[in-house]
Amino acid sequence: MPKFSEIFEFQKKSRIKAGSGLTEAKHPFYTSSTTLTKYHDDFLFDGDSLIFGSGGDASIHFNAGKFSVSTDCLVAQPKDRTGLVTKYYFYYLKYNIRILKKGFKGAGLKHISKNYILQINLPEAGYEQQKEVVEILDLANSLLQKRKLSAKLLNDLLDVTFFDLFGDPIKNNKKWDGSKLASISDIQGGVQVTAKRKSNPIEVPYLRVANVYRDRLFLDEIKTIRVTEAELARTTLKTDDILIVEGHGNQDEIGRTAVWDGSIDPCIHQNHLIRIRIDVKRAHPRYVSAFLNSAGGRSQLFKMRKTTSGLNTISSSNVKALNIILPPLAVQKKYVMALTQIEKIKIKINQSSVQMENQLNAFMQKAFGDAENV
Repeated sequence: MPKFSEIFEFQKKSRIKAGSGLTEAKHPFYTSSTTLTKYHDDFLFDGDSLIFGSGGDASIHFNAGKFSVSTDCLVAQPKDRTGLVTKYYFYYLKYNIRILKKGFKGAGLKHISKNYILQINLPEAGYEQQKEVVEILDLANSLLQKRKLSAKLLNDLLDVTFFDLFGDPIKNNKKWDGSKLASISDIQGGVQVTAKRKSNPIEVPYLRVANVYRDRLFLDEIKTIRVTEAELARTTLKTDDILIVEGHGNQDEIGRTAVWDGSIDPCIHQNHLIRIRIDVKRAHPRYVSAFLNSAGGRSQLFKMRKTTSGLNTISSSNVKALNIILPPLAVQKKYVMALTQIEKIKIKINQSSVQMENQLNAFMQKAFGDAENV
């Protein structure tokens, strides 16, 4: 197997400070980030290139045109382009990113050296084989990106539907009646997680901040806690309860909500989540959750937050004081019907994406096999 140094060489051109990146400009601007998010009006490199993040965590990018990089990047280009598909080696290293991860050394912020990369073993493959593999992987990744775009467009459609039915949630330009959240719901805090609970008689699953996102539940990892009978009775969740995050280091995530689906029974919640149980004669829980996640709800929660030692928090009292606009239930249910249909489509898109990713990984395993370490 050839070494990286036999096929590629590092370029010695100057680089640009990472903070110089723009959100819009002529050329891609790569940093040590695993995603491309910045651009620059100037370019330093041109042609097929592999771009490595040299500090922090392993990252690799491919670019066939003009681009710039920050000072924490390394740029390698092929010594001879004859019979070589550079992107083939990009896919190989991206699929086997563990090889790059292994090369990060040092205390504090870890770095990878040029010498380590130069010693990486690369697979041998003829030009036609390289070309075929790249064409298949490009097509598969393009389809995956289109599915992600479809999911985003569905979210945009849901936002449009919300504004069409309810108007601006901040201005309430449709003049809907309003109410304090406390007047249409029962609001309850959760149990505190402490080591002292080991002697409590009942072990039960509980939800954490990590399980609750904006109108989404992530239930892949559910922990358990020991509680008393009184605590179990007080904090057991019911289907359609709204869960709101009361504390977060990121101020944009404060107060995010999701509706409990009842998929785990019994299940309780910890004290960093506040439970809202809506009077369904007055409002639909899915509408209330959507309102709290909208600009109208988020702006109120942002103003109410308190910041201590980098943690942004809201209290049960803040939640009770939230102003909710209340369109007629029939209008709320129109939104919920649209939401339900869109969620069904998103589930199908997600299932299709997972299936395609599994097929893609199987193909890459077949194409590249087990990578040899340096």
